[in-house]
Amino acid sequence: MDTFHQLKSTAIKAAALATFLIWFLNMQNNFESIMLLLVIVSFIPIFIVCYIMILISIVPFYTYNNNLKNHIIFNKYFPIYAITFFVICSFIAQNNQHIFLYKFLITAFLTAMQSWIWFFKKKQLNENK
Repeated sequence: MDTFHQLKSTAIKAAALATFLIWFLNMQNNFESIMLLLVIVSFIPIFIVCYIMILISIVPFYTYNNNLKNHIIFNKYFPIYAITFFVICSFIAQNNQHIFLYKFLITAFLTAMQSWIWFFKKKQLNENK
C-alpha cells in the first residue's frame, strides 16, 4: 500500500511539473481565457502518462530492491537510468527537426529525473522516522 501511495503522490507532482513545463515552453505572448481550461484539461492525460511511466520505469527498482536502503538504490540505479534516458531522448531528437518534439523530450527528461528524486526522497524520509 505504501508503494501505491508513493506512486500516486509522485505521479501527481510529476503531472503538475510536466503540465507547467509543456504549457510554459509552448505558450505565446497572447493568453486567452480558454487556455486556462486547456491547461486544466491537459492535466488528466499528462497524469495518466506520468503514472504509467513511473509505474514502468521507477517502481521496479523500488520493489526489486526493497531490502536495500533508499540512498543505496538511488545511488546505484539513478545514474544508469539518467544516462540511458538521456541517450534515448538525444537519439530521438537527433533524427527529427520538429521543435515541439524537442520541447516534449526536454519536459519528459526533466520530469523523469525529478520523479526519481520525489519517489526516493519520500521513501528516505519514511526510513528516517
